[in-house]
Amino acid sequence: MLVGTGVDIEPPQGLFTLRIDGLIRQIAHYDQRLQAALIERLKRMAQLDVTDKRLPQDSRIKMKIGAKRSIDIVVSAVATVWGESCAPRIIDPASVFLGFDTLGLEGGNLRRVEAAISRSHGILIASGPADSGKQVTAYTMMNKMDHAGRRVVVVEHPGSSVSLPGVIQLPVHPAGGPSMTEAVRAALRTFPDILLIGDIGTPGPCSRHSRHPCRGGW
Repeated sequence: MLVGTGVDIEPPQGLFTLRIDGLIRQIAHYDQRLQAALIERLKRMAQLDVTDKRLPQDSRIKMKIGAKRSIDIVVSAVATVWGESCAPRIIDPASVFLGFDTLGLEGGNLRRVEAAISRSHGILIASGPADSGKQVTAYTMMNKMDHAGRRVVVVEHPGSSVSLPGVIQLPVHPAGGPSMTEAVRAALRTFPDILLIGDIGTPGPCSRHSRHPCRGGW
């Protein structure tokens, strides 16, 4: 059985694609006449603006599986020259914190990571293609750190964040609220001991995060 982290609805081919370990696989075709209805239904479930088909939008759908388990589906809709494309992404809070062995860290790599997170300050960067496990790796490393007496702050888009007890989470709203750079700047004003940033792909968050360890934090 294929276990993926997201399903993409792609025009103009009329394809459903499944993302597994960062790689996209074609799983089915759909009738292109249903494309608009499919995307509108997902946008309504995620409480997005169905009348706006030009600007990028994203939100999340909370779903229950059985009596005790629940998952989040992050819905991202973007306009293309062939119409809207939608990429629902599955976030299972139960799978965010894994053991290092599950992540594939072993031997020398495992020893280096364990030695790094045991230090009082530093910086760790999880990089890779989309849906390759960056978030799970970062959250797992953060969870392994000693939080006692330390302020932990997470700056991440609300569509991607996972609720964490005892952690201060600052949302990012590029369309009408604080940008990633502004949110990181605000987070640093709270003097965090551990700071997790969901995206440092732009110069602002990258430069500010790189200076944070110089102040004695992560």
